[in-house]
Amino acid sequence: MKNLASILLLTLFILSCNSGPVKIIYNEDECYACKMIISDARFGSELITTKGRVYKYDAIECMLSDLSKNGLDHYEHILVTSFLKPNILFDAREAIYVISKEMPSPMGAYLNAFESEEAALQTLGQATGQMYTFDEIREVDLMLFD
Repeated sequence: MKNLASILLLTLFILSCNSGPVKIIYNEDECYACKMIISDARFGSELITTKGRVYKYDAIECMLSDLSKNGLDHYEHILVTSFLKPNILFDAREAIYVISKEMPSPMGAYLNAFESEEAALQTLGQATGQMYTFDEIREVDLMLFD
């Protein structure tokens, strides 16, 4: 019986150490930065620290603001949702970002993430906008778009 209890405790410990993406519960979870309810599945984002603490955001611009305060080294995972694939988090460092006045985002920066340049270009179509890599979008003053 002691062995069974030990195995169960060890299993619970291992499962609690998972530092991968945590599903955002839309219309329930609150944005860590602005405290708004996360409601649009095209814009959710997430930071997971090297210690496993999870921070959820309703917009990429909220996540980027916190990221700029703490730096990249503080986080094991930096995740965004693709505009075209709601609810699916992926590595923000691999994303292509688009700022377009024709594609509003929850906090007013008109910032959207895509899994590839081709997906971003296809979505933009005839719309006007600017594309950025992860390193480039971190340098943009998103407050200019309010």
